[in-house]
Amino acid sequence: MFKVCHFLFALSLINCALAIWNWGPCPSAKLSPQFHENRFAGSVWYEYKRSSEPKWEAGTECNKLYFNGVDSVSKLIFRRPDGVDQILIKVDRPSEGLNNGKMIWEFQFKNSPVKENVQVLATDYYTYALLWSCHNYYLFHTEWAQLWSSSKYYNHNYTDWKVEPVIKLMDSQHKFKPVNQFNCTSI
Repeated sequence: MFKVCHFLFALSLINCALAIWNWGPCPSAKLSPQFHENRFAGSVWYEYKRSSEPKWEAGTECNKLYFNGVDSVSKLIFRRPDGVDQILIKVDRPSEGLNNGKMIWEFQFKNSPVKENVQVLATDYYTYALLWSCHNYYLFHTEWAQLWSSSKYYNHNYTDWKVEPVIKLMDSQHKFKPVNQFNCTSI
């Protein structure tokens, strides 16, 4: 009886994990756009929508990314209820050297750095950028996607229209929620 209870408990934990994580390995990105790093570098982006929230973005608003390019350090500035903060991001290209929008972002936290595989799935380099990341954990994977805009107050109908075909190719569990960009003058 004791082993049956342990088994049922473990099964319920797995079911909870499946509700948060996705089963199986990371899907491969279906798009391989010719990505022009030099056109993307030197850009300032405002987070417009996100599909899920990485731990470091919990409770943030007014997120602003200064992207300086590959092989450099970029900066993510955001506001939390307790004030404005920033994270430095070291950006590298994966070893295969392909120019397909794949990058390795190393977030420089106080305790220890965290590496994320990030890919630009869609961008026009001027008004929007769709970023996606996925991590494998044995039998499961976690992923997030973020839609960034070049303006805080831009009419986002164009952005939504341009990325709609790409979002349809992604996992259907991605439910994008808007990020507050109003009253962000301190950033």
